[in-house]
Amino acid sequence: MFQAVVAEKNEKVRRVATNVLSGDLNADVHEVSKAEQFLKCVEEAHPELLLVGLDIVSEVGVGRVKKLRLRLPAMNVLFLVAMKQVGEELRDLLTVGATDFLSKPFNPVQLLHRISVLDAIRPFIGIIAKGALKSPKTEALLRKLHDPKSGRIDAKMAASFLGLNLKALAEGLGRNYRAVHKTPSSEALQPELQTLRRIIELLLGLVGSKNAALIWLNTPSQDLAGETPAQLIKSGHADSVRSLLENVTAGAPS
Repeated sequence: MFQAVVAEKNEKVRRVATNVLSGDLNADVHEVSKAEQFLKCVEEAHPELLLVGLDIVSEVGVGRVKKLRLRLPAMNVLFLVAMKQVGEELRDLLTVGATDFLSKPFNPVQLLHRISVLDAIRPFIGIIAKGALKSPKTEALLRKLHDPKSGRIDAKMAASFLGLNLKALAEGLGRNYRAVHKTPSSEALQPELQTLRRIIELLLGLVGSKNAALIWLNTPSQDLAGETPAQLIKSGHADSVRSLLENVTAGAPS
């Protein structure tokens, strides 16, 4: 399941986009309706695909959105615009092969076609016309990270996958061990656990199995100043591991 963010003020437009992404493409969709929530949502979700209204971009500032894209090189962007908005501001945001735009209102067929043209989800579920090509094994491993009742990520399950004891993981997250042990899938832990889930998701996409992922996590890396990824996670620097994997996945220099 890939991550997607829909940032759009119009509820009807937002609903069409969310239904397509979650229903047709099996995406984990995060919805935003206000400009002040936009940057935080994208930073936390690290989506592979972002659909964002140009009015929200205007409020946040084109410069900040450009910087956001530089920090998330693997993220493809589809700008949702009214016809009257197609002008210099939009042209300044478009990058061949990474961004595109779609005029509002649109229907599901138009959105699916534009996503296919943008090629935003090819690495994750394959060509849309051929249906989902994602690895069932990877999906099953990722599902095990979540509490079956709440659907939230469980710290115990994340620690188990990463080969860490829960106390070491809690310390790496800057959290009280007893509190984490008592409620490992609490809502308060989700921002940090989302980072760990993303690390696991990227790793499985790159190396293909849990055993191979554990080997990588426990191998010193020159890109991480000679530390192992596991050591960095335990010392509170999971974001550095995530950034490295995002760059590798995107084909950028590490």
